[in-house]
Amino acid sequence: MNSLTKGRIQVIIDSFDVGGTEIHIVRTFSQLVKKGYCVSLLTFESTGNLFDAAAEAGIEVLAPDASTSTLAPPALFSVVKHLHKHISRDAGTIVCVYLPRAYLLAGFLHLVMRLPSKLVSFRRSMNNYQTKHRFFGWLERRLHSYTNFIVANSKAIVKQLESEEGVSPERLKLVYNGIDITPFHRVCSDVNVRQELCLPDKAVILVVVANLIPYKGHDDLLRAISLLTKSGKQNAILICAGDGLENRGDLLNLASQLGVEEQIFWLGSRWDIPSLLAHADIGVLPSHEEGFSNAVLEGMAASLPMVVTNVGGNAEAVIDGETGLVVPSKNPKALAAALEKLILDKELRQSMGSAGLKRVHERFSLDACVDAYEALFNEVLGSR
Repeated sequence: MNSLTKGRIQVIIDSFDVGGTEIHIVRTFSQLVKKGYCVSLLTFESTGNLFDAAAEAGIEVLAPDASTSTLAPPALFSVVKHLHKHISRDAGTIVCVYLPRAYLLAGFLHLVMRLPSKLVSFRRSMNNYQTKHRFFGWLERRLHSYTNFIVANSKAIVKQLESEEGVSPERLKLVYNGIDITPFHRVCSDVNVRQELCLPDKAVILVVVANLIPYKGHDDLLRAISLLTKSGKQNAILICAGDGLENRGDLLNLASQLGVEEQIFWLGSRWDIPSLLAHADIGVLPSHEEGFSNAVLEGMAASLPMVVTNVGGNAEAVIDGETGLVVPSKNPKALAAALEKLILDKELRQSMGSAGLKRVHERFSLDACVDAYEALFNEVLGSR
């Protein structure tokens, strides 16, 4: 190990396109590189939208020559071969595994190879996916006892890992996501979404930042917008920032059926989220399931009141009635009522937005997250 290196960390994740977990990895581990850690990124995919960002941050990218987007033979063999070649065998290295597919393959390989490197699993969602893949859920629970630590990003996940998956408390760690709040509470003048979309000044802009996948609850949000429209709130405009070609067509059809297509703007994947948030009035995340959402923190950092569903760590980030409103999941009527309350009360929006910014600054800063990671890694290197 280089005398200037605090420690060696290898991050393993199946793909590295734009997403909450992937952005979190770039932000957090780039700061650890600045602190003197040597970080590498091992993926199953040959390309990724965030590869360049990782490389620019000083993170070594170890990607396969050919894409391995499926786990069916012979792709599975290629993934295992790639992992076998690059997974760390150094006793002083901490192998950090993100998301279930990477945990199953890398964790199992780490076990059968009896590698001396430390293994840490990062769980960033509730375990709903295990009900659809029971064998893999069983295998994942077997790996828990072999892993040095399992790190969750919300109390809800910690509770579930302990009560439902039998993870002993001494193996569990809670580290909340952290964000750099500077770009979000600074007014951005490069993009004005009202001008870009030709929106009237009186329009109340709602914004949801989430990929268009079913469990993010966009369909519930469209139905809530329909209810608002029927109650005379046609001035509410919804901006959707996020990618997802498979579900986009269904959502467009639903918006048309509900008669709200002119109130919805589908912007796709955007790199100017701080600017979008700076010109919005209300943030919303109607998820059916969640771990701990960076999008919620970013909305709060932009001084937006947040309307979120009571799943995962949402209610740990948003204090109901103080920094936003927390509503039941899969309940368009309750979602519409919460949005209407904020649409009608500008002063309430402003007071909740200010409280949200203060809460992010005090509890969910990037510095706090990086410090927690560093403390964790010091403990891992001292553990058996």
